[in-house]
Amino acid sequence: MMQRLMPLPRGTEDERRAAEHLRVRRGAQFAQRAGFGPEVAVTVMALHERWDGRGLPMGLTGEAIPIFARIVAIADGLDLAVAREGRLAAATVHARSGTWYDPEITSIMLALCANGLLRELQADELESATRDLEPSWLVRLASADDGDRVRNALTVAGAA
Repeated sequence: MMQRLMPLPRGTEDERRAAEHLRVRRGAQFAQRAGFGPEVAVTVMALHERWDGRGLPMGLTGEAIPIFARIVAIADGLDLAVAREGRLAAATVHARSGTWYDPEITSIMLALCANGLLRELQADELESATRDLEPSWLVRLASADDGDRVRNALTVAGAA
């Protein structure tokens, strides 16, 4: 969504870094305005960092990248690779281990793939199976105030 609101320009490295910093900062602000915790905002700020330090916007490296951002990055990368490459997706993820992705998380993700994760993620009943796994104490229906908070956050993000 943030890419639609503010596309990343082609230009010098400094210009790209500045634009990406603005993009992720706005994404983090949106997350906070929408009522998500500070962990989500920190994760959003680091979503495009890379294990080898060649990511944007801060050039964080290795374990300096928040753990949730590392997990989301590999899950997102796997999702994109599956959409483009199907069965070959695991090879793409493996090739990026230690450069784009945390090698330990990559190893865990590839083991899950080898044990049927991709097949499970494509199952028709995935949504209901996921809901069934969620602890009941975590389930919360959105209130009218929650909807207003998200609408306001989207309005601010769209105007920025």
